Parts: sequence; structure tokens; C-alpha cells
Amino acid sequence: MSNVLLGKVLFQTGNMEELVKELKDSVEEMGLETVITPNLDMWYRIQKSTKYDDLVGRFTKTIPDGMPIARAISKISGKKQSRIAGSDLLPRLIVELQNSGRRICFVGGPKGVAEKCSEMSKTFGLLGSFVDSPMGLLQSHEKQEDLISRIVQIDFDVLVLGFGFPLQEILTDKISRRRGRGLYLNIGMALLYLSGDRARAPKWMQMLGLEWLFRLTSEPTRLFRRYVLEGPRAYFYLRNLARKIK
Repeated sequence: MSNVLLGKVLFQTGNMEELVKELKDSVEEMGLETVITPNLDMWYRIQKSTKYDDLVGRFTKTIPDGMPIARAISKISGKKQSRIAGSDLLPRLIVELQNSGRRICFVGGPKGVAEKCSEMSKTFGLLGSFVDSPMGLLQSHEKQEDLISRIVQIDFDVLVLGFGFPLQEILTDKISRRRGRGLYLNIGMALLYLSGDRARAPKWMQMLGLEWLFRLTSEPTRLFRRYVLEGPRAYFYLRNLARKIK
């Protein structure tokens, strides 16, 4: 996998098969991999603030989760780049690791979601576990430290965090530096899809890059600002940047 710098974010290019193989190899070698999957909203927030610069730069793999991001990378690199959604990556990796007895721990999402993901992983021959997380983590350093202390006591090969940006990235950075090994996946909504608590957009909408529209119609109040107000600004900012780079 090669790299493409898009604004402040250095993305790894390639396809799902290459990525899953690299991650599986890292787990088997007991290495350290910290993976983030920026979509357009997350990427734009990083561009417009300096407070995430050091944090984002410390991750070992940054994967394009978002059709506009993938298209911009394709224009810059001259090579076709497909979107690699965290919601697709997680189940693919679980299947790849099935019956290996690897230890996978889930943290985040509404109450009961991480536990459901843990139980599901056990049906694939993995040693699943989960950690319940309190509300108000982003605003409370004390709560973060308490959660981190509980997580580092667990013997896991893969840690899956589903809090959304930037909380999951902040937690991963702290946990991985204390622990020094493991695969850390920051995948936001993917826990809800894996647990069955939330339905994903139909495949045809995903293929056309319209998953955001499905999510907006499902949660209009929560997502109106992100997709209707900020979305167009982010899209044109990305498009103009990609043109300048090319």
C-alpha cells in the first residue's frame, strides 16, 4: 500500500484485500497497528483545526472511508482508489481471523452494543470480550482514565472502538502507547451495524456514494448540520484541494 497526502492527512491507498492481509499479519506477529478511517466530515474537521494535528499523525494506518475521499485520492494518484469503509473492514477482518482463537475486545456504542458484538465474534471462533463505557467521556479526563485503566487490564489482540471522532482516536492513542502492541480499529458506527442495532444503507446507495443520504433520513435531527450545512462546504473544499494538488 502506498501513501497519498490529502491536506493534513496522509492516507494509505490500496484495496480491502491488501489491508485485511496486512492487519492479519500484524495480529499474528503481535505488532502494533493503530487504524483510523476518516470520512469527509472527519477529514474536514481535521483541516479546519490545529488541535488534532499531532494526534492524527501518530496513527500507523489512515484508510479512506468516504466516497469523496476515495475519489479525491484517485484523482491525485492517477490510480483507482475504492472506499474502504470501517463498517466493511470489521466483519471482513473477523472472518479472516475466524477459528484462530484471537482475542478481540469491543468498546463503545449504546449500552449492550459492545456485548452483542463480543457474542457475535465468539460464533467465529474468536475470544470476544467487551467493556461498558460511561456517558460524558469526551468532557471528562477522569472518566477516560478510568476506562483506559480497565481496558489495559484485558489481554486482547484486537481492540475495536466505536465512539466516533475524536474520542475513539484519543483513547486509542493513550491505550496503545501504554500497552505497546495490538491492533486498534477506530470505526465509529460499525459497532451498531455489526451488532444489528442499526441497518446500513442498501448496497446500491453505498455503491453510488449515497449512504450519507440514508443516514440523514434515518436521523435527520442529529445529522442535519453535518450533512446539510457542513457537508457541501466540506465537499467543495476537498474538491478544490484535490484540483490544486493534481
